[in-house]
Amino acid sequence: MALQLSANVCQSADCKTLQFSETTREYNALTNITGWGTPNIDIGDVITATLSISGDNITTPIVFDLLTEGFPTIDENVIFEIANIDLLFGESSPIQDGFYTFLYEITTSTESYNVSVDKLLYCVIECRVNSMLANLQISDPDCHNCKNEKTKQALLAWTYLQSLKLAARCGDRTRFLKILKILNKITINQDCGC
Repeated sequence: MALQLSANVCQSADCKTLQFSETTREYNALTNITGWGTPNIDIGDVITATLSISGDNITTPIVFDLLTEGFPTIDENVIFEIANIDLLFGESSPIQDGFYTFLYEITTSTESYNVSVDKLLYCVIECRVNSMLANLQISDPDCHNCKNEKTKQALLAWTYLQSLKLAARCGDRTRFLKILKILNKITINQDCGC
């Protein structure tokens, strides 16, 4: 079986950085036949390693040279951190919610390999909804005033957020973007500090 690259991307809690890691690991005849090393190619054979990021909020793909950053690697703890400014967002701005593709490619003198990781990011909208919930005025333990407009909006936003997370988990980009648009309208005036 030939080498099959594997990678992961996650977002920080402050919504301002992404972490890329390679999860290909070392070849093992019993547990990882698509990993690095004999009978597959060796890491030392790699002459280029790049990460290209594109998405809804990026007009031109942004490419990083990962060869100088310790990639490729069999160590899943090696992280390449991508800051908001690397993706052309402001230094104090979060990485915007939406659809992103992370294309990790390596080449040897004779072959090339790649893996594409699609991510639906929702850190900012989750922060806004959580802020709405945290700011609810709960003065009545019996909840006699729970039908006020702010409570209704917060509960509606929370429900949509759960639906958004499920759409992201299922990789349903169309549904995700529709729900994200609705949530942006509901939370437009909500500042969470992200």
